[in-house]
Amino acid sequence: MIRTHGRYPYSNITTRPVYDWPNGTRLAVYVAVNIEQFSFGEGKGAAIAPPDQAKSHSVFSWRDYGNRVGIWRLLELFDAFDVPIEAQMNLAVYELCPDIPEALRQRTAPTFPRRSGSAATRSWATASPTRTCRSTSTRRRRPR
Repeated sequence: MIRTHGRYPYSNITTRPVYDWPNGTRLAVYVAVNIEQFSFGEGKGAAIAPPDQAKSHSVFSWRDYGNRVGIWRLLELFDAFDVPIEAQMNLAVYELCPDIPEALRQRTAPTFPRRSGSAATRSWATASPTRTCRSTSTRRRRPR
């Protein structure tokens, strides 16, 4: 006989009971946003970039764009569609990009600090599972 993990028996989707989340919801989605600040000219970075990426202006600019532009566009999008998020960031963000944690505090409630590898991080989760989010943008939004 073939070994299995033994955690649950086989069942095809047509014979399983229907499971609904609260309020009749059929799908649950968890959105986590990773926000980091990196040193220029030192460290290893991501495996997708060339080996000398710490000294590369182009690779650093990918990361820099995220804090200067990307996170703000994402927050606008999440607010426009009332998407609750959880953000994880390294502590350097607090020092070098203090407006990012401030914007997250305005739309979310703090949870607890975490340690990720050797770098301390802080995690923020949405204040309510009912999808209530305040806007952090000063731009005008298109009507829904």
